[in-house]
Amino acid sequence: MFETPILYLIFNRLNLTKITFPSICNLKPNKLFIAADGPRTNNNYDELNCKLVRDYVLSKIDWDCEVNILFRDENLGCGKGVSSAISWFFSHVDKGIILEDDCLPNESFFYFCQNLLVKYQNNERINHISGFNFQIGYQHNTNDYFFSNYTLIWGWATWKRSWMFYDFDMKDFESFYSSFKFKNLISKSLYFDVKNKIIDTWDIQWQYINLKNKNISIQPRTSLIRNIGFSKNATHTYDKEPYFLKLTEYGQLPNKLNHPPKIKINWIGDFFTAYRIYNLNQFKFLKVLINNYYKFFLNRKLQ
Repeated sequence: MFETPILYLIFNRLNLTKITFPSICNLKPNKLFIAADGPRTNNNYDELNCKLVRDYVLSKIDWDCEVNILFRDENLGCGKGVSSAISWFFSHVDKGIILEDDCLPNESFFYFCQNLLVKYQNNERINHISGFNFQIGYQHNTNDYFFSNYTLIWGWATWKRSWMFYDFDMKDFESFYSSFKFKNLISKSLYFDVKNKIIDTWDIQWQYINLKNKNISIQPRTSLIRNIGFSKNATHTYDKEPYFLKLTEYGQLPNKLNHPPKIKINWIGDFFTAYRIYNLNQFKFLKVLINNYYKFFLNRKLQ
């Protein structure tokens, strides 16, 4: 039996649920949380398929475990639907793993998260453990994971102590951004679109909290998750960008992890994420990269 609580997020995609949920069934967690947003108004497709997905998941829980269910009647949307489900999850547990229905994990993903949730549970600098990275096979790290400014959410884990700071409305983003030292880490327009509800999502707000509170995230050396949700029916991943065609390297990590000797941001890794995923200007970000490595070598020289 797997000890760490798991939150599994579902909606109306039975085909994906049938692929990803067996990975949880094989693990047989002691505590399983299932959350589903409600069908969209006057949507017959949702009415039928939301029910089919819920019935399928419940029919496959055939081991002895604590099951908690949050099946909503109304549709809250991608932003409120997911974030409120995570808040519900952490109203019951102190730490846990979050997996959406379109994220297919390698088995070592779960043990990677479980090991690091225990190792860093009392280190409040660390607030996020990702099962994915966007390095596209580039190995800039000999350890089994590295530290980042970015919170990638295709299979991840965190603690209640971290999620308690989540702010869906990003109420003080303007004042934060005006004083933020590393503006080239983020896309200002993207954050304002989320804050102004032009984009309905929840993960940018989580990234914002990470930056605002100067927290650190963890990314694995090799991706432990495949996102299989790219389709015309998806909310955000409806079109496969060119860089995703290169994301062919997925692997696994040992239960006994090779830990980094120090907790410090891997700026080379963040450069890849900023440029390839957030489309940030690589020359501006390069200034951040050079500045931080200059400080690093200067400090070494002074010691």
